[in-house]
Amino acid sequence: MITEKDGASVDGKFQLLIKKIIAEICYPVFRLTALEKNVVSDKSGSCTKKFDIFHAACELCLTCLSMCSEPQSRSIIYDACIASLKEYVEEQKLNENTMSFSSSDNNIPIYPTLEILNTVLESISKSNTECVLAKTPSCVSHDYDKDWLDRCFIELLNVIENAEDWVCGQIATVFIPKILKMVRTPNEKVLTMWTRIQKMLLSNGKNSSNSFIVLCAFVDYFHRHTDLITEPDILSSILSEKSFWEAIQHGCTSGDSLTRKRVLYLLKKVVELSAGLDVPGGDVKDCTEVPLFCWHRENEDKHAKLWADMILILETLKETQVHVVMPVLSRLPKLTEATYLPITGWPLLHTSWLVVIFERLFQHATKTVSRWGVMQVMTLDLVACPVLTQVGSKFVLGPVLNVLTDYTLYINTSEKSLLRFSEVSTRILEFFPKCVASLPVDQAKGKYKECLLLALQMSINLLRFICKISYPQDLLQLAVASIHPLTNSTLKCFFLQELLSAIVELRTKPVPLGFISQSLARIQPSQSWGDTSLQCLRELLSIGLSTVLPFHRGAIQCYLIHTALNLIDPASASLCQLSNVLSALNYEECMQRKTTIWEKIVDWLQQHASELKLDSKVQNVFEALQLEVTEYLTCDTDTASSAKEATRVARLLVLIVDANYKTKEQLLRGQSMSDLIQPLTKVLHKVGSHVYLPVTQADNALHLLSAILNEADPRKTIENDWTVGLEKSVFLCAEEIILYLRRRLIVIDETECICESSLHLYINILDKLLRHQLLQPTSLMKIVNECSAVVASSLNITSQKEILGYIASTRVLGWRLSCTSMPLESLQSVDSIVTNILTVGSLGDKLEHSDKCSLINSFLSSKWRIILYLLQGHSGDFLSSKNPKDILMPCLNDLSIIQGVEVIPALHCVRLLVSQITANPECCLEAFDVCWNVVRDLRNQQKVYWACVESFIQIVFQVNVLKSDSDLLIGKLKKIANDFLVTGENQQGLVNILTNEMCDSLLYLATSDAHACLSTTLRYLDVLMNFYLFCPPLNKDQRLLQDVSADIIEMGEKCSVNQVYKSYNRDHRLVRVIAINFIVKLHVYHSDILSQLAPHMIQLLLKKEENKKDTSRKNQRYVCNSEKHRLKEKIWQTIVLLLPCVHLQTAQGIFPPIIDCLQVDNQPSVKYFQEWANIILMDRFPEFQEQLWSQLQEATVTDDWNRNLVCSLLTILSHLGTITTDLQHKAAFLKKALPIVLPFCLSKNFSIQLYAQASLSKLWTECERSGLEEVQALYPGVAACVKFQNNSSAHFSILNRLQANFFLLKFDPQHDCNFETIFYTIPYLALMMPEQLIPADLFIEANATLWARPNLPYKLKPSADRQGLQELVPGAWKASKMKNTSQKSDADSAFDSVNDVQKKIVPAGESIPGLDVDAFQRMNLNRSKLILVTSLVNKVPNLGGLCRTSEIFAVGTVVLPNLQLTETKEFQNLSVTAQKWLNIEEVRPYHLNEYLMRKRHDGYLLVGLEQTANSQSLTDCKFPPETLILLGNERSGIPVELINILDVCVEIPQLGVLRSLNVHVSGALAVWEYTKQCMMSS
Repeated sequence: MITEKDGASVDGKFQLLIKKIIAEICYPVFRLTALEKNVVSDKSGSCTKKFDIFHAACELCLTCLSMCSEPQSRSIIYDACIASLKEYVEEQKLNENTMSFSSSDNNIPIYPTLEILNTVLESISKSNTECVLAKTPSCVSHDYDKDWLDRCFIELLNVIENAEDWVCGQIATVFIPKILKMVRTPNEKVLTMWTRIQKMLLSNGKNSSNSFIVLCAFVDYFHRHTDLITEPDILSSILSEKSFWEAIQHGCTSGDSLTRKRVLYLLKKVVELSAGLDVPGGDVKDCTEVPLFCWHRENEDKHAKLWADMILILETLKETQVHVVMPVLSRLPKLTEATYLPITGWPLLHTSWLVVIFERLFQHATKTVSRWGVMQVMTLDLVACPVLTQVGSKFVLGPVLNVLTDYTLYINTSEKSLLRFSEVSTRILEFFPKCVASLPVDQAKGKYKECLLLALQMSINLLRFICKISYPQDLLQLAVASIHPLTNSTLKCFFLQELLSAIVELRTKPVPLGFISQSLARIQPSQSWGDTSLQCLRELLSIGLSTVLPFHRGAIQCYLIHTALNLIDPASASLCQLSNVLSALNYEECMQRKTTIWEKIVDWLQQHASELKLDSKVQNVFEALQLEVTEYLTCDTDTASSAKEATRVARLLVLIVDANYKTKEQLLRGQSMSDLIQPLTKVLHKVGSHVYLPVTQADNALHLLSAILNEADPRKTIENDWTVGLEKSVFLCAEEIILYLRRRLIVIDETECICESSLHLYINILDKLLRHQLLQPTSLMKIVNECSAVVASSLNITSQKEILGYIASTRVLGWRLSCTSMPLESLQSVDSIVTNILTVGSLGDKLEHSDKCSLINSFLSSKWRIILYLLQGHSGDFLSSKNPKDILMPCLNDLSIIQGVEVIPALHCVRLLVSQITANPECCLEAFDVCWNVVRDLRNQQKVYWACVESFIQIVFQVNVLKSDSDLLIGKLKKIANDFLVTGENQQGLVNILTNEMCDSLLYLATSDAHACLSTTLRYLDVLMNFYLFCPPLNKDQRLLQDVSADIIEMGEKCSVNQVYKSYNRDHRLVRVIAINFIVKLHVYHSDILSQLAPHMIQLLLKKEENKKDTSRKNQRYVCNSEKHRLKEKIWQTIVLLLPCVHLQTAQGIFPPIIDCLQVDNQPSVKYFQEWANIILMDRFPEFQEQLWSQLQEATVTDDWNRNLVCSLLTILSHLGTITTDLQHKAAFLKKALPIVLPFCLSKNFSIQLYAQASLSKLWTECERSGLEEVQALYPGVAACVKFQNNSSAHFSILNRLQANFFLLKFDPQHDCNFETIFYTIPYLALMMPEQLIPADLFIEANATLWARPNLPYKLKPSADRQGLQELVPGAWKASKMKNTSQKSDADSAFDSVNDVQKKIVPAGESIPGLDVDAFQRMNLNRSKLILVTSLVNKVPNLGGLCRTSEIFAVGTVVLPNLQLTETKEFQNLSVTAQKWLNIEEVRPYHLNEYLMRKRHDGYLLVGLEQTANSQSLTDCKFPPETLILLGNERSGIPVELINILDVCVEIPQLGVLRSLNVHVSGALAVWEYTKQCMMSS
């Protein structure tokens, strides 16, 4: 080994030898070892040997470099390091571009390079230190080292831009600080490094991630080495950089948790460094905008407190526990106040920091915290807190708008609130109007003004370039001055345009979009939107709402159009673009004439139509409209596009003409609709006679005419309406139109192409002309007769002309016969038509047409329209000469071909045919299966699906099928019904249709054949009873959609969708409403049938109750609103409804099980209905009261009695004593009741005692109220007892306890006997879910005629006559804490004043988060020299816990009995990755003697944690830094042979009875005592 001798000179040979050692020994080892980063943590043999060889080479190199006097000797290692760094940079760049990179064989991998670089820097540092201490000139290589350090510094900066995290961390935290210590001008290097960091902040990807690591190290450098900075302004200028703080804010809201930790670490260090500085420096007046960070020495305490709160909030938001997060958020209002603009100067905090907190709140994993954050934004005072001014619209249009798309925000989760939606929902409605209103006029410090000035500067520069002239310097200032009056409107314009664009890109769910649209509709009128915004709005209306349910889509369209009318700038919007928007509105959902939204558009056009931008070819609105008509007529587009364009033009025409009519024809300068459509009527006047008129132009004219008639809808005309003139103009063209249609439909030219769209257009025109009475009867009859003749005579059709003519004639005939409301002469040749239409061959095989499928589809549909007309009996008894099966089979075959809405006529035919063949059940079953397959295939076509479902149910559950006694049909119908019940739980509306059809069929049967109705109902009674119990719980989405629908309906005519859209009411509750109305109708019209049915229905319900009686079963939870609770409540609701209909004979069979149900412990709402059922029976049939007396008397003589039964019987007794109107009967009842109740007042059971005292008080009060002096005289002691009870404080205590049973105190069995009490009030008061409540209005709406009858039976009142129960608060007796204002939720307590909060300790809080603890960092960790020996411990969890404790207190070494234990799950559950950060050794128990002796030789004090004869207290022992603590076995402790080796034994002082602690706890106490003495004292 070569060493340097003190004072000896090194000759040339020695230098040559050193160079040879470096070049031929060290360097090859570095290059060939090729160590990777993970070798450090690898304990295997081969890798450990590599590691040792590598570090031995490093030590040798360090020794050689310290003795080098020639630069050439160092250059081998120096150049290799530089080359390896450059190669690594190139490799990382190529890897980013997904290109392969092959490293040079002569270069060293990055990890060995960094190890070598550390060795080189240590050598240079040691050499310079020796020169300084010896006060000698610099060594020969110093200048070379200085140049090399400059090169190395630049290369290291290049590396950190593209490096991996661990490489970047080592360079930033280890190497660059070392280099800065060694250079003479560190300030220049610091500025260079800051410039490079700024470049990294502007980049994306890996560079952006590394920038935070470098920033942390950069700030650490200032924090630890401020004495090296000779210019203190460097730090202040860096902290004044806007990009620096923007990067921190971006990192705080990053989705990567590690990045957020690094940024918080950086923010803490920056705040510490800011003490004593002025940031930003200079005069405030010179600033043009509020700085992102400010710190002034005069307000240093305020700044420190403010930023401490900011950091605390950001740190706490990583926690998920609400009880930890919410108290910290109470500091947010102070931060908000700090953003308020003062009279002079800048605020303490920029509003962008509030935005950072809000974004973190929005991202929080807990919905409670996220919802709270949204509420804070919604309630923010945007005038005092200028978020929009300082941050701009990006916050509202970005994070806020994104979080508002979360549908859970709109669900009311509070049991206290009776509102339909959450509070956030109501706040949103006012939020966007508040945002617009908060935009101030003076925006000198705002983002928007900056954008405006930048745009203006660019415009001026462009003007200078084009004109090549020099404008005076004050031109910009003049322009800026002129912009001030327009600032407010311009800002609103920008904001509203960006808002609309953001909503279009959002593609959110319908509920959030509905609330956002409502909020937009409340914005005050402001002329902001031009053509670009209207184009975005059209995209939203046509594409963005395509997946929304039609009813909700119509409502959202109304909101958006209302918004547009408030915000359109007529001067910036064109008439054409406005018409594009209006054409996107759906006619069937909201946009029809005379609706509210239509009238609003008309009113707007009345005021602003003349201000809209027009085509350059025209001068006024009238000319523009005529140009639109002319251009449309001459355009050459496909049929579908032509129809859409026709709708656009027609809607614009009708709207403008309506507006013109309101302005008394001033808008169109005296012109009318007839004048407007003159180009159209000109074409129509010659459409039939002009054979050379292009078909495209003729069809366009018909499209436009159809659209105008559809939009104008003359059926909704008013007196003197302009549509009268329209009809006259069209009437004059009718004959020409008929001629054209005849030529196109019957006399078909093979050279002319006719398609399904054209056929649909022609039929539609005929329909419009017919319905508006614009046709001569003879003209229509002529074309119908010609079509009939074609259909009747065409048997063998072969040519394409004949096939198309046959299809067209069938379409016309099918259309005409479907218009049954119109007068129709007798149809000729019925037999021929039917024969031909049923026997015609397959047209699909013969037809050669591009639109073949659509034509065949429409033909088959028309074919069954014709047969349906005949089956309905419009042309005599059609089936008298036909076999229904012969028609049914072709119909079923065609059903498998027909698609879409065209299947409905065929389904109607099947219904009529099936009713005739119920004697053939096999054929019926085949028809059911075919029809259901057709319906099921249409489930994705919502508009068609529900109509087909209704048709299918009408086929299956019609009267004739239900009456059939065939077992096949009965089984099939029950299976279909059960399938619908199961499917209907997830698909709202299916069971509604089934219930309605089945009940209607049974009622129809009751009218015609009462006996058949009774037998049929009993046959399907199990299916019918499922309707009374049906009401599955809704998930959050379904409940929210249902609530939104109800909210839209409540708007009435204010929302036009209610005036237009005819929807199926798919509310689950309607199933029970229809079924209950069925009982009411039977009671009113067929009471004899109901009296026979009621006992069977009750018995079936009681069987279901019996199945649910066992509440102890673990697999069924019986809690409020559970499935079992909901089912039992519905059972007893139905029983209470049916009991008034039973007779005494049948009641005798059902009374015993009803009273027996009182013995079971049930939910309160179920118990109320059970008691009510017993009251009804005992009141109607007094003979049942004997069982009441007998059971109560038995209970008085024995203590072993069912508490539930006694309390219920006392409740029943108290009600029976008050509802009897006959005083004689009441006196007799009270004489019998009072002596029975009295003994229970002294019961040992507290519940029975309470009920008895309340019942006694109620009965005696009734006795006094009725004036029954005879009864009062019999029981004088009762009066004294009741008086004493009423005057005592205990009485109020009893009343408070009995709040759980309002049924006893507030309920009246007679006056409260109505539908509202049964199905709404009691469930509502018992805290049932909203979907389980049925208000009385639903029963009335379902059958208004029935409930309007004046002579309804007493028991069937829809609503209550008194307001006793309605005044109660739901759940007030169920959960008294709801009225206790001292109990607050986590969210409510957020603003409570708190002095301290929970704050979790961040491990390694003084180091940069996320950097691996590798070889360099492990050397620098401040670990103690303590050795904790656990070789005697047996239980793995104890070892894991000790490992965790040792890591927390930085124990130097932990000795385990076996290293493999660290891989077990038991160990890792307790250690929580502590084994990764500890120095762990393995010593087997039988090697402990030798190990302890070795450590004593190394200078360690050997301490045993054991109770011995000479042991001393743990607190009295003085631990030196070199201490070894030996822990004993859990059971046997430390063996005697080892105790004798130890220097001292210590014991833990104990004050309790037990003699020992767990070994993990004992070890933790010992480690803490050592840490306190040796670590924390320094």
